[in-house]
Amino acid sequence: MIKVLIADDSPLIRLLLTNMLEEHSDIKVIDTASNGEELVYKALQLQPDVILTDLLMSPYDGLYAIERLVPLDRFPIIVLSSLNRLNDEIALSAVNYGIFGFINKPDSNIKGGLRVVLPEILQAIRSAIGEKIKYKHFSSKGINASHTFPKKIHYRLVVVGASTGGTSAIEAILTQLPVNFPIPIIIAQHIHPKFVSSFANRLSSILPFCVKVPSDGEEVNETTFYLLPTHCNTILTQSQGVLRFQTTHQQFSAYNNPSIDALFQSAAELFGNQIIGILLTGMGKDGAQGLLTIYQKGGFTIAQDEKSSVIFGMPKAAIEMNAVHNVLSIEEIPIFLVSLLDSENHFVKNC
Repeated sequence: MIKVLIADDSPLIRLLLTNMLEEHSDIKVIDTASNGEELVYKALQLQPDVILTDLLMSPYDGLYAIERLVPLDRFPIIVLSSLNRLNDEIALSAVNYGIFGFINKPDSNIKGGLRVVLPEILQAIRSAIGEKIKYKHFSSKGINASHTFPKKIHYRLVVVGASTGGTSAIEAILTQLPVNFPIPIIIAQHIHPKFVSSFANRLSSILPFCVKVPSDGEEVNETTFYLLPTHCNTILTQSQGVLRFQTTHQQFSAYNNPSIDALFQSAAELFGNQIIGILLTGMGKDGAQGLLTIYQKGGFTIAQDEKSSVIFGMPKAAIEMNAVHNVLSIEEIPIFLVSLLDSENHFVKNC
């Protein structure tokens, strides 16, 4: 029996959600709360297995509760909130804290709308059980320094994949890179489509680099970092020496929109041993097969270690497939990236 605590300032929504969830024999709603302060109190008293909460509540909102409960590493939190009514910065702050998932709550036809998203809610609740979720906070203060790289750099591209907990991990890595980092970084982050542009804008505001969401057919610029769109899968293609992003209709078994495997495998096919692949925190196995392809093509592969991961699922899957050269913490990854680019010879450490 999965014990769920619900928080929403609407009595009707609390009642509807309770009734809908308890139609399923493996779920029990142990109580409800009307605001963030009450949610914190009841969570500590009742020790639920999963929390389902709105963000827009008063006088204490859902972010108030998230900031206090997530660091305890005891309660997977799923946000159910209206994206049309929500400030992007508040939503992104919740995501950065390491919530388990975010589901868009319908604005109209509440009962019918909740029925539509109920399968998504049930999947999130059931997926949260058994996952070891850890709170991680990393400093985003940049080094603001340049580095002397060799004139000839072996590697052409860095590709990064991340899911739950990945936004703060990505921020922690990018802020520690030299301001003259010489090759593009392309990131596939599992995040709600509503937040991808806000996340790119936030990164651009705190980094000395341009971070953007590429469009289909756009050329890859060597001085730009990219965050892939999340309404589709994206691969890399090259024609007459020009590297471009291309939307693909191909579906991948581990995850889609964006598929980390799609990015990793296309990069490996194009550049072989000139690719660095990094797989960060996240649930599931997306990116593991793609990282193995990079490994097999002679590229260098890195997985985030368990201690610094919010969820160790994706890195663990890659490690178990023998697809990883180095397992590193978030603090070690940017330093090691620079050392790889400093090496004038192709450097591969055999496992």
